[in-house]
Amino acid sequence: MGGTIFGTDDRYLFFDRSFPWRTTGQIRTAAGRCSGTTIGPRLVLTASHCINWNADGGAGWISFSPGYFDGDRPWGEIWATHVISWIQAPTSLTDQETARDYAVLVMEDRIGDVIGYPGYRTYDSSWNDGRFWQYIGYPGERASGERPAFQGDGVISSAQSQSGGGVVLGHFNEFTPGQSGGAVWGWWGSEPWPRVVGVGSTIGSTAVQTPSNTTNGDNEYGGGDALSDLIGWARANFP
Repeated sequence: MGGTIFGTDDRYLFFDRSFPWRTTGQIRTAAGRCSGTTIGPRLVLTASHCINWNADGGAGWISFSPGYFDGDRPWGEIWATHVISWIQAPTSLTDQETARDYAVLVMEDRIGDVIGYPGYRTYDSSWNDGRFWQYIGYPGERASGERPAFQGDGVISSAQSQSGGGVVLGHFNEFTPGQSGGAVWGWWGSEPWPRVVGVGSTIGSTAVQTPSNTTNGDNEYGGGDALSDLIGWARANFP
């Protein structure tokens, strides 16, 4: 099923409803399913290309089910009332679009007050090649996208700045359809919560392969100042 696996698939399926793992859940739209993460008291972060953008600029219906596992929705299915994004990303992305391929959903309920939410931090290129990052999402080829998958010790290999403050974060971690919209996060010091630095965006190809040590064929997250600015604006205006 499409997507890029580099060498051995290091992801594993998990069932854990403690914080912060429960902050990740399944996104549903008329166009299909993706992944998302709470990022404020009533905010959820996902990828812009996961939104079913309409020709008139609308976003259609969107729901979020935190902790989703095999059809069970322990905190229910919560509906979005607003979508905040820089772009209405298509399903096939340029680097410029990947760099800002994220959206913040304003939810009808304050689910973040119930299950918690991570912080965020702008990615710094000095972190390139460090084995710091964790990623959670719902890959379609594992349990048919019905269970979340975790990958730890992830490496971001490159950070390519684009106009508008967005950054393409290239990586050779496993990433396949359904994981789009999930958050890549790290932990700082003794903080009891992780901080998001990017959002799952694009796959390099549709094969099992070996990392090339270049940006050719890599998978990509979107991040940068534009991501921090979007989250900060959403928190300030939809507290």
